[in-house]
Amino acid sequence: MLNTPGNNIDLHPDIRPTPTPAEGGSEEVCLFQRQPSEMEVTLDRVAQSIHARHPQARRDCGVTVVRKKLKAILKHMPTPAAEGVQYLESIDQMHMRMCASEQWTKDGGVFAKGLENWLAPTMERYEAEPAKPARTEPVRLLA
Repeated sequence: MLNTPGNNIDLHPDIRPTPTPAEGGSEEVCLFQRQPSEMEVTLDRVAQSIHARHPQARRDCGVTVVRKKLKAILKHMPTPAAEGVQYLESIDQMHMRMCASEQWTKDGGVFAKGLENWLAPTMERYEAEPAKPARTEPVRLLA
């Protein structure tokens, strides 16, 4: 039985009716679609962001693999589910800092870790701070 105005069926808040072709929907048979959770939306956004930002020379996997690696990281870490979104955001911020580091920008990024390697759950490289930049001041000689 469909949720029509006359039958008063309450739907779960994460489920909404799929529009019919007359309402601008597709011809698919599926009647209901689940709304993605905040975690799923964040996971997709962070995976795309990390993939797009990583140095091209060391981008050895696609967005789908990045998403799977991020999910594995969440399973590996003893992070409560409620803090998962924040943890993904912190990984994204760490990746941003790593991509801006001297090591990862030198020679077009050839010294950066491979993306799949950097996201290895058991290696925890995604938690390591970037190395401090080399000393930029000229050395003063004492005479």
